[in-house]
Amino acid sequence: MTDAPGDEPTSVEELLSKRLRWDDAKALSGETLELFPLDSGPDRIPLTVVEVTARASSDAMLQFSILLRGPADPVLAQRTYRFRHARLGDYAFFVTAVARSAAGTDYEACFSHAP
Repeated sequence: MTDAPGDEPTSVEELLSKRLRWDDAKALSGETLELFPLDSGPDRIPLTVVEVTARASSDAMLQFSILLRGPADPVLAQRTYRFRHARLGDYAFFVTAVARSAAGTDYEACFSHAP
């Protein structure tokens, strides 16, 4: 599924064409992804996958979402970020902050693509 080490796309634009498959996504529950802020701030922010949810899909369109929890601060702006998973490699996800509590800030990434 992933490219050989060192063959990963180098820009967010290149990563946008890399699809996260449903089988890979549902196996992420409880695992950590590293988010790379594109502007300033820490080099990497760890986010934990809290939940992976299948959404209404059809034969022509697969839909699912991933709920991620990060630290309470900083609250990240809604946008596309580079993510890295130890086994799956790098991806670009558009995330939106959906909740904030003492446990941290929750973000949602939604996916829709052909199966």
